[in-house]
Amino acid sequence: MNITYLMYQAERPRTAAERRADAVRAGEFAKALSQVFRRRRDAVTAQPARPALTLVSNTAASAPGTAPASCACECRTAS
Repeated sequence: MNITYLMYQAERPRTAAERRADAVRAGEFAKALSQVFRRRRDAVTAQPARPALTLVSNTAASAPGTAPASCACECRTAS
C-alpha cells in the first residue's frame, strides 16, 4: 500500500458526503446485527416452556363425605 496516501487520507478532514456515507453504513451494520440477535432471541423463546408443577390431591384415598386431605406445602386444605 502507498503509505503517503494513507497519511493524506488520515490527516485531511472528511467531507459531509463521506461522513453521511459512513453513517449509512454504520446504520445498516447495526440493523443487520439487531436482526441476527432478534432471530436468535426468538428461536430461544420459541422453544416450549416446561410445564409448571401442580399440586395433585389424593381424592381417591379419601372417603366420600369426609374433608379433603390437607396440603403439606401450605398447611391448607386442597380444593
